[in-house]
Amino acid sequence: MREAASRPVINPNATAASITSWLNKWRKPSVPSTDKRRLEFITIKADATLFDFDKSNGSFAGKTTVDQLRAIQEKIVALLKGEDTHVLMVSKLSDIAKGHEKRKQAAMDAASKKKPRK
Repeated sequence: MREAASRPVINPNATAASITSWLNKWRKPSVPSTDKRRLEFITIKADATLFDFDKSNGSFAGKTTVDQLRAIQEKIVALLKGEDTHVLMVSKLSDIAKGHEKRKQAAMDAASKKKPRK
């Protein structure tokens, strides 16, 4: 490790990418994490039918809604209340809700573009 650290940046084997990488690391060194809560402990996955919509009329066709996920999240937050020193909960619900709305709008747009057959 010591030999690699004392090796000059500009050497016969140096490339533009290696020099740029060194320069980026020099200007913006990585900050060590001070949070010790980083062990993956529990993984919770939601039903992907949350994103299912009927493209013929734009209606929701899934069996899990954003509101149901929000209610489940509230239960989990209530259960973990006071355990912040031991566990860290990271929620992706806002990203999921944005994706749901985006797909809902796309389904409604697709439904409005379809012309009825005569």
